[in-house]
Amino acid sequence: MTAHKNNSTARIQPAIVVFVFVILAMLLGRTTAILPIAPSFLQWAGLALSAIGLGLGMLALREFKRMQTFAKSKWVEMNLVTTGIYGYTRNPVNLGFLLILIGLPLSGGSYWGLALMPMFIVAMNSLVIKPEEAYLEKKFKDEYTGYRSRVRRWL
Repeated sequence: MTAHKNNSTARIQPAIVVFVFVILAMLLGRTTAILPIAPSFLQWAGLALSAIGLGLGMLALREFKRMQTFAKSKWVEMNLVTTGIYGYTRNPVNLGFLLILIGLPLSGGSYWGLALMPMFIVAMNSLVIKPEEAYLEKKFKDEYTGYRSRVRRWL
């Protein structure tokens, strides 16, 4: 957990949240079957979802690089990025993490990623996204408010 020097709220890194959920889904898949093993076409679909999730993260990083801004470990954005993939979703990395949460366990034959998806969304919204949105609104004011009204949080 890191805190911004000028921001009193602590921020949990999204990668930590997804890591916990993916590990939990994988462990549950090995110990508690909620349905029979997913058929091979769904396992391949899980790999595809994971690849798409990774691709969303790469598109987000490319846009940050293009705008010459980076969300460093201290959570300091130099510019508000609203172009590229950020024109479709305010949280492409988190959306990518959601696809990975669904896809990785599914690629191993387990449906646990799907089962944990609602809890993951709640955790991400409360632990990561809402504090980030409060920070962005404080830092970028009307620019962020306008962006937020035009572009959906997830999709």
